[in-house]
Amino acid sequence: MRDDPQDLDYARGQQWHARQAHARSEWQRMRDQAVTVPCPIPPLGCGMPAGAACVTRTPGEPPKLLTRFPAHSARTALAKKLADQQRKEASNA
Repeated sequence: MRDDPQDLDYARGQQWHARQAHARSEWQRMRDQAVTVPCPIPPLGCGMPAGAACVTRTPGEPPKLLTRFPAHSARTALAKKLADQQRKEASNA
C-alpha cells in the first residue's frame, strides 16, 4: 500500500502540487525572458545568440541544452535588467 503512487500524491497534498506547478511556470518564464538577449561568451555563458537556448560547453562533449537551469545566470540577469529598463521607460512615457 505504501508503494502506491496515488497514496504518495495524496500524502503530499494539493499545496505541493500547486508549488510544483508554479515552479515549472516560473522556470519557463525565466527561460523565455532569457532567450530575448544573447548569452555572454564563456566563462560567464555559452555565447548563444538571442533566440537560442543556452547549452553546456564541456570540452570533448557535444553541446547539450541546460536542464537544471533556465539559462546561464549572466544571461538571466541581463534579460531581467533589460526588462526592468523597458518597464521603467514605458511607465515614464
